[in-house]
Amino acid sequence: GHANGHHFLDDLRQVRRAGSNRAGAGVTAQGPEAAQHALRRTMENFTKSCRFILICNYSNKIIAPIQSRCAVLRFTPLTNDDIIKRLRYISEREGINLTHPGGEAILYVSGGDCRKAVNVLQAVSTISKDVTEESVYQVTGRVYPEEIRAILGFDPPLPHETEPYIKRVV
Repeated sequence: GHANGHHFLDDLRQVRRAGSNRAGAGVTAQGPEAAQHALRRTMENFTKSCRFILICNYSNKIIAPIQSRCAVLRFTPLTNDDIIKRLRYISEREGINLTHPGGEAILYVSGGDCRKAVNVLQAVSTISKDVTEESVYQVTGRVYPEEIRAILGFDPPLPHETEPYIKRVV
């Protein structure tokens, strides 16, 4: 009923306070574990009336008491083609001109993370409706892969298999 809803909101506020500082920006000295314990208590209190969906990149960073209350679903990473399709879908609907080199640059700087790729697309599109390789590297502050190759003394460009090594160096 209404009383349970009120307590639920109070518990959620406690979870939020446990995980962020007074300014609401970042984690306090208590750390993310305190927020997870507050969330665990909330989950325990409302198991009959509420279901939670938790999404994370690293399930090993979720405390065991929460993990034990969850059905864990693991998903394989999206392919570059899947990410590009999503970026094109968004670009078409938002009136953004995503160039082929711009899309490749977003793939490079996002490292296969679709959320990061969408965020980069959004950030670049705020300065220009033409998302180019140059604009991606300008907005993200990343160095062109060719510049890295030149700095490392690799000329002509390296074979494709060395790309993961270059990403680690950056």
